[in-house]
Amino acid sequence: MVEHVLLCFEVHQPKRLARTRVFDKSVSFWSEEDRRILDRVSKRCYTQANKLLYETQELKAGLSISGVLLEQLMEQARWDVIEGFRKLFSTGRFEPIAETYYHSLASLVDTSELFEQVGMQRELIKRLFDTTPTCFTNTELIFSRSVARKVRELGFKATFAEGCAALLGNKSPNEVYTVDGVKVFTRNNSLSDDIGFRFSDRSWSEYPLSAEKWARWIAKSQGSLLTVYIDYETFGEHHDASSGIFEFLARVGKELNANGVELLTPSEAACLESKDSLLAESFTSWADVEKDLSAWLGNSIQKHAFQEIYSLEEAVKNQADPEILRTWRVLTESDHLYYCSTKKAASGEVHLYFNPYKSPYIAYINLVNAVSIIARELGF
Repeated sequence: MVEHVLLCFEVHQPKRLARTRVFDKSVSFWSEEDRRILDRVSKRCYTQANKLLYETQELKAGLSISGVLLEQLMEQARWDVIEGFRKLFSTGRFEPIAETYYHSLASLVDTSELFEQVGMQRELIKRLFDTTPTCFTNTELIFSRSVARKVRELGFKATFAEGCAALLGNKSPNEVYTVDGVKVFTRNNSLSDDIGFRFSDRSWSEYPLSAEKWARWIAKSQGSLLTVYIDYETFGEHHDASSGIFEFLARVGKELNANGVELLTPSEAACLESKDSLLAESFTSWADVEKDLSAWLGNSIQKHAFQEIYSLEEAVKNQADPEILRTWRVLTESDHLYYCSTKKAASGEVHLYFNPYKSPYIAYINLVNAVSIIARELGF
């Protein structure tokens, strides 16, 4: 029987590019769409989920909140949402998790950008919530040995990874592992996706999913720590309130306790002993069926855009113009490259669900045009 469960939520909304032409004077962001989506998600998910978690004494969890989301909440004066997060963290039952400020792929380049963005997110968390994250999650659970080394250099106790075969081989995801001296919590993708993806699927053989049933599945699993990691927007946004998703969340802590399973915070989980070490020689992530980097770098247009963005880093920082630097950093959001995916079948459907544009090629044209505008501002 599994002894402990670590429940974590990814909380992120990007800044989206508006129609951007190469001869435009400046980069334009789709502020109206960002405002519309954030208002909807705040009403349907953030305010309700925050209130429910705060009032449900049996629950503990970690929340990874991107800096760019917190920035938008402040810009749009959604202080009710920010206050909801603050109240959660004040209980001690919920903890912030560090990540890249712009939910970026900065860990894939050998520069200081990862360290700078993580520092920015940590500082904002401290300023808004008067607490400091002790654990780290990389964007979209991207992980490898090289990422572990950077996590260690950043001084975090532990980090997260997808519990896929490419990382674990035949090992169980329900344990604490180490890579280069850093503790790693590996996501149980099956039990996570039961909530994140399958909860509202009426064709699923286990529909409807109750908290009682899911807690029993947890209890029957073997291992010392079972990690569940899902989007916070699962509650009320990806699964409408009418699906029963909030009732599920309200009961799941009590049901886990009834089955003898203890919920932990990330810092509590980091105190557990590791089971074994992992090699982690190749990059893995939680995205798509491939569980690799192909969600962002799987085709030629994504690779080209990625290279163009990071080719400007040194020049942008040497320019010492805060506005240019901020605009460039928004372009590092992984979402922009995600929208450029041309995958088909199941993975393609997920990309289309999140893509605010009519096609990946429109997303690509907007992105490379934005990069060209910045390059022109730098004198290239």
